[in-house]
Amino acid sequence: MEVQWNTGRRAGQIIRARVQPDGSILFVDISRGVDGLIDKPFWPIGDENDLRETVMDAYDHNRYRSTGGSWMYLMHPEKVT
Repeated sequence: MEVQWNTGRRAGQIIRARVQPDGSILFVDISRGVDGLIDKPFWPIGDENDLRETVMDAYDHNRYRSTGGSWMYLMHPEKVT
């Protein structure tokens, strides 16, 4: 599952996130140039709203690891080998 949304906090603050096969979540804040990996949550990600809420909670509370790979994988998957 992958979703992109505007947080509404700032005009144009766009975030894109994807659930990985292992249940972890990659995300990128396109507007701020922040990317990260969130460990698999203890609850199921059943729909896009669950994914948005999980990402925003982890992002707001710094419960993610920054990784340059997230940016490339989400924004330019064709360039990832």
